Amino acid sequence: SSGNDVPSIVLTDGKSSRGTGTNDELSAFVDKFQNVIVGASMDVTKAADRRHAEDKEDNERRHKEAQEAEDKRVRMKTDAANNRLVLQANLEHQGYLKRRIDSLHDEARNIRFKIFDSENSQKSNAE
Repeated sequence: SSGNDVPSIVLTDGKSSRGTGTNDELSAFVDKFQNVIVGASMDVTKAADRRHAEDKEDNERRHKEAQEAEDKRVRMKTDAANNRLVLQANLEHQGYLKRRIDSLHDEARNIRFKIFDSENSQKSNAE
């Protein structure tokens, strides 16, 4: 026979028909093969778990960022509304102050006229 013969394992009543392999070797091969498959399966499961955890973290991060952006938008709208109210109040107060100053100017003008009138009438009375 040539040296390329592939050993064949044929089980007969728990013994191999040729001297090329024994039941123990077959059991060892099957165990090793099962361990490889189980190991690969565990690796795939770990990778899937890791991806799932990363996806969950990504989703949580994106949700948190979206929530922060929404909070910031609401805060900016609120600030803008508050600023408008403050500005409106300032403008109204400025308007009030301007009217008050105008009215005081009018009063001062009236008082000056009265003084002027009374001085003039005293002068004309003196003449």
